[in-house]
This record gives sequence, C-alpha cells and structure tokens, in this order.
Amino acid sequence: MKRYSAARKEKLVARIVAGRAKGITWAVLAETTGLHLNTVRHWHEEAISNGTDKKSVLPVTVIAEPRTSGHAAASGKEGPVLVTPQGFRVEGLTLEQLQTLLSRR
Repeated sequence: MKRYSAARKEKLVARIVAGRAKGITWAVLAETTGLHLNTVRHWHEEAISNGTDKKSVLPVTVIAEPRTSGHAAASGKEGPVLVTPQGFRVEGLTLEQLQTLLSRR
C-alpha cells in the first residue's frame, strides 16, 4: 500500500473534489491522479463528509429548461437529471418525485 505525505494527499484530494464538482468521472480522476478508483472515491467521501453529518443537505442547482443534449436527450427522457455526490444518476422523475426521493435519504 502506498503512503502519501499529508501535503501530497491534501493536493490530490483538492483535485478530486474540484474535479467531481465539475462533473469529471471517477475513472478519469483515478487515471489523472494515478490513484486506484476506490482510493479516489474513498478520499472524496472523507473530504465531503469531514466534520458534517452524512445526511446533511448539500447545495444543488436546478436548471429550469430541459436539456437538449447529453444522455437524457439521447435516451428520449426529458426533465430534471440528478447526479449525486456519489455518482448516481437519476432521470425521468418530476421535481416533486426527486424531492421525495431525496427526503428519504
């Protein structure tokens, strides 16, 4: 098992968190950081939950207009698309259904 200095790990975690915020996939982050995919996910989870309750409400952005490109359009589905910090993608639900789903977390 590789060990990283605190400074090196801090820089890598900052890159991972920033990358996920921009929508970069776990696989791309693992490749570009030279870390194993599970390490990238684990460090990200540690970083976003550090000092907070895992059931905390996280900020989201609601886009008023349906997307006209990307996966949702390719699948023929319209409406909101939710991508969780863990990378789960939810499509085909109304905003009200998404709120219900998130409240059950």
